[in-house]
Amino acid sequence: MITAVKLQDLKAGDKACVLSLCGSECEIARLAAMGLRGGARLQLLREGSPCILQVDETRLCLRATEELQILVQPEV
Repeated sequence: MITAVKLQDLKAGDKACVLSLCGSECEIARLAAMGLRGGARLQLLREGSPCILQVDETRLCLRATEELQILVQPEV
């Protein structure tokens, strides 16, 4: 069974796999270009807004918006 949670529900140090991104096409394309797309594995380095993620060798700083929703499956 897949447990989907919002990215902002993760705690610092948690690892997860991206299940889906919902937002504007432009925003989704920009994140995909930086490696944040469905199936990507990430680690949350810092909670909050903005949060800091590690995706492969890239660190991303994301600010929470109502228009963008990222669902992930936490790794156990």
